[in-house]
Amino acid sequence: MKMRRLAALLLALVMLLTLAACGKEETEEPQQPEEPVAEDLPVEYPVELRGTIIKEEPDGVVSLSPALTELMQEMGMGGVLEGVSDYCDSSLPKCGTPQKVDFEAIEESGADLVVTSVELADDDLTRLLQMNVDVLVLPRAASLEELETLYLDLGRAVMGDITGREMGENLWNSFADRMAALEERGQEYADTLESAPTVIFLRMLDYTMATGDTFEHRLLEKMGFKNLAESYGDWNFPKDNAAQLAPTLIISDDAITIPVLEKNEVYKGTQAVIKDQVVTVDMEAFERQTPRLLDELERVADFLFDGVVEARSAQDGGESI
Repeated sequence: MKMRRLAALLLALVMLLTLAACGKEETEEPQQPEEPVAEDLPVEYPVELRGTIIKEEPDGVVSLSPALTELMQEMGMGGVLEGVSDYCDSSLPKCGTPQKVDFEAIEESGADLVVTSVELADDDLTRLLQMNVDVLVLPRAASLEELETLYLDLGRAVMGDITGREMGENLWNSFADRMAALEERGQEYADTLESAPTVIFLRMLDYTMATGDTFEHRLLEKMGFKNLAESYGDWNFPKDNAAQLAPTLIISDDAITIPVLEKNEVYKGTQAVIKDQVVTVDMEAFERQTPRLLDELERVADFLFDGVVEARSAQDGGESI
């Protein structure tokens, strides 16, 4: 009797546990697999630059500045150009100038961003905005710091805050490395001769030269040169101070060659002209502010360095006699 009762109790307990387990299976909802959390994607647009908000990647760009056109090509962004300035030597459609915008050409190009280095007239700006065309003004840089910002801003406007910034940084880093090498060579020259070379950067005869307020002066300064026009401004050296123009080196426009200077009353008697210490450069490269200007400065450095090597060789030869 006791065994039968014990068996009945055990059977009841097993049934109770089985029912409880079944009930749990019925009421418990299966767990849903967790959805993977997507990583934050980089946000390229909108980009705010110098008071202009560019909401999305441009379908196309018109450049009304030959300098910005060349810079876009240097940065690898030439493929998005749909039109250029009338002053630009390109097969792309001509879209006018900042002073005379060709609205029909811009509309036909399909571009929705115009970049320019000078301000447009208010009426022209308003009309472009009514055409749903953004306008970004990127003035010529006055310093190396501003040039870096210019490179980055142009990249961000055209290719986005992340991608464009990287493209601008890559170009600037390359520029800065080459500029640092030029600075080192200039210092080597000064150390060898125990003095910095005195120079003028002559754009036009007789007195239009890089003064202390110019971008070109800052390049000369970076290379360790002493600019004789440093104390003046607006590319104008005072005629009354012509006697001060006695540089050891003249950097001049391609058109201002040694034969030209030998006939010029201001420069024909200077030591730079007498000793053929004149280097001509492409002034357009400096106006455009692209890395092409470094090619010109490297030629200047080569000229000076070769002169130092010759002078040192002559000195060493004299000492050994």
